[in-house]
Amino acid sequence: MNPGMQVKLDGLNRMLGRYTLLARRLPAEVLAKQGTKLGFELATRLMPLMPPKGAVREAGIELLKSGRGIKVRPGVRERLMFRHSAHSDITSRQTRYGKASKTGFRRKGKTLNFQALAVQAELNVRERGRGYSQHVARVGNLAELGAAWSQVSAGSRKQKFHRGRYNQLLASAGLEVGESRASLTLLYGSKGTDAGTALSTPRAQAATEDAIVAVTDDMGIYVHRKLREMGVAA
Repeated sequence: MNPGMQVKLDGLNRMLGRYTLLARRLPAEVLAKQGTKLGFELATRLMPLMPPKGAVREAGIELLKSGRGIKVRPGVRERLMFRHSAHSDITSRQTRYGKASKTGFRRKGKTLNFQALAVQAELNVRERGRGYSQHVARVGNLAELGAAWSQVSAGSRKQKFHRGRYNQLLASAGLEVGESRASLTLLYGSKGTDAGTALSTPRAQAATEDAIVAVTDDMGIYVHRKLREMGVAA
């Protein structure tokens, strides 16, 4: 984490404390509400960073033309084999499908072998994922995580998981309550995804900092108004 990000997080945490006292709400409820806002603000700022339509596919095609190839993730290959009832022929070392054990797949007037079909499917997945970071950032409404904490004993933890089309873990939110404190952890990415890597780029980091500032400033408006009503200087 860069120093600028840490400074903004520290400011957010301080504002959360003041907001919680003045709003007279449970810390868990405040964290759930503001965590939802943070996800929305981050998603809004990541949307303009999304590559234009077709750009990801074109980049993959350029890789193929240069001879560097495309790495097909195992999940894509497995789904493709299941869809076409394909199997590997040990003798010929070819992938065949159907009752006739064909090796070619017809696509738009062309005959493709299984590897070419798998590369095509991989490029399709990558193209559909061009708005991936923006989608992942919005974990969803965390209100249920902060609800009814007055009836929950200290040391309890609740989690919300954000999964993709193929049940892959995209992000998670964990809310933990102690004796006198509460903490919210937003985790982007997992072993099977690259959300964390995508959010670590300079532009994504700048967007994250802006989102943190937006949530902090929004709470600040409420805090300053309440302090003025109480006749206390901010």
